[in-house]
Amino acid sequence: MNDNSEMGICRTCLDNVKLTDEHVPPRSANNSHPIKLYNGLDLISNKNDKPWDVNGLRYDNKQKGRTFKSICAKCNNNFGSWYVPYYAEFVNEIYDRIIINPQNQNVTGEFVIKNMCSLAIFKHVITMFMVINSIKIFDDTVYDFISSRESTVFPSDKYRVYMYAFRGGMERFLPVSVMRKEDGILKISEISTIPVGFVLCFNSNRHSSVKGADITFMSESNYDVKHDIKLNMNIYQSHTIIPLDYRAKDEFD
Repeated sequence: MNDNSEMGICRTCLDNVKLTDEHVPPRSANNSHPIKLYNGLDLISNKNDKPWDVNGLRYDNKQKGRTFKSICAKCNNNFGSWYVPYYAEFVNEIYDRIIINPQNQNVTGEFVIKNMCSLAIFKHVITMFMVINSIKIFDDTVYDFISSRESTVFPSDKYRVYMYAFRGGMERFLPVSVMRKEDGILKISEISTIPVGFVLCFNSNRHSSVKGADITFMSESNYDVKHDIKLNMNIYQSHTIIPLDYRAKDEFD
């Protein structure tokens, strides 16, 4: 636990407590190395020729990976024990496959990841969305869902989670936003770091703009049961901080 604590509302239990630094994704899932953290507004107003050209933009050096001071020590310790090891095992398996396949374009791949605890993996994805967003983005049912290790009561009629393989580019930690797309209004949040990206949709109906495999079914498994997870996922890259924008560099004018 980081001693540099401050008081605030824990994003996962909603108590007013001392907050600790939470790694998103976990340190054990490729988030322990130094990074350059750019301001989102600076990226949006970037005057450089290409959106991925960050030359001249200010940044903060983060020596121990990307963290958010947003959850309490109790939640941090519980989730670190209950969910993080299974999540890290899952994404590190995908990481190995993405690195092995160096083709730098958007493709579709079938992933079979054997002997995984899908409930723990799904719950950690939900906690990451809580951590990067403002206080209380879900109904109470979801907070009960993640605070009980064995609970499988997730309101899939209100929320869906989609997953894609992410080869690289500009990482995203995008809080809830509302977008107008060809197939309707979307309310979403998005996280993407090598090797995976996730889209949280505040609607049970799938929009054509949302790519990736629907992994909401993973909320239905028992905690103490491991099984093979089979997913058909698009493999994407991103070069903007615009939600759902997966254009390759050669697709920009």
